[in-house]
Amino acid sequence: VVRVVAQPGYDGDRILLLGADRSLGFYSGSRWVEPLPAVVGTLAVEALRNAATLRYVLDDTAPFGADYTLRLTIRRFDADYPSAGAPPRITVGFACTVARADRSVLENFVVQAEVPASADRMAAVVAAFEQATQQALGESVQRTLAALQANVAATTAQSAAGTTPTTAAPTR
Repeated sequence: VVRVVAQPGYDGDRILLLGADRSLGFYSGSRWVEPLPAVVGTLAVEALRNAATLRYVLDDTAPFGADYTLRLTIRRFDADYPSAGAPPRITVGFACTVARADRSVLENFVVQAEVPASADRMAAVVAAFEQATQQALGESVQRTLAALQANVAATTAQSAAGTTPTTAAPTR
């Protein structure tokens, strides 16, 4: 998992909220333990490791090369208050890119999860963030593994046929 990128507003350690009037704000006195991209990166590595189908899962600090990379861009990670006084709906969304070591892209996809908080209390909001994050990362792991399996199958078939795999130009 390479360094997670965040769209503007999502790169700090403050918990973002979207008011009923569509204004952006932050919960006062509440923060993530690290900047959000670092939190999401750690959770993504854990989710891939827990899938137990990959031999190695490394983060961007590892001194070793990887055969494949997963890049996550945080598109949404906020509490949306549809009306004043109502509990928020938590939305977590990532744009994902799976690529080979040569930077050829295997797949691009977007995952998003929405979970209503059970109450307008920080404990309930954080619990909903955890659930939405696990759902979004779970889908990203499934789609990443499917892309890797398809690539391995295609490479194996091409090797058996005596042809060389073709690659698309890297996408940045």
